[in-house]
Amino acid sequence: LGGLADRGHARQAADWLGEMSRRGFKPEPDDYCQALRACAEAQEDPEHAAVVEDLLRAMADEGLQADKEVVNRVFSAVGARRARKLLQDVGLQQGNRAGSTRKRRR
Repeated sequence: LGGLADRGHARQAADWLGEMSRRGFKPEPDDYCQALRACAEAQEDPEHAAVVEDLLRAMADEGLQADKEVVNRVFSAVGARRARKLLQDVGLQQGNRAGSTRKRRR
C-alpha cells in the first residue's frame, strides 16, 4: 500500500484493501491512511474524490472510526469543506485535526 500511495495510485490502493478483506484480512485504520495518502497524491485524477468517499464508506462498514491521522489524510485529499461533509455523510466521527493519536518516535 505504501508504494501505491507514493505513486498516487488511489484506485489500486482501494482495490487492494478490498482484496485484503476478501481474503479474510481486516484492514486497519493505518491501511486506510495509506490508501487515503494515495488519493492525496492523485489530486489531478478526477476520480480521486470518489475513491476517498468509497474508502470512508468501507471504513464505516467495517465499524472503524476515523482517527486523527485518517481525518488529516481526508483533509489533504479533498480539502476541508468536502472532508467535513464526507466524514459527516458516512457517519465517521471527525476528531481534532491537529496532532495525532499515534505514538511518535523521539
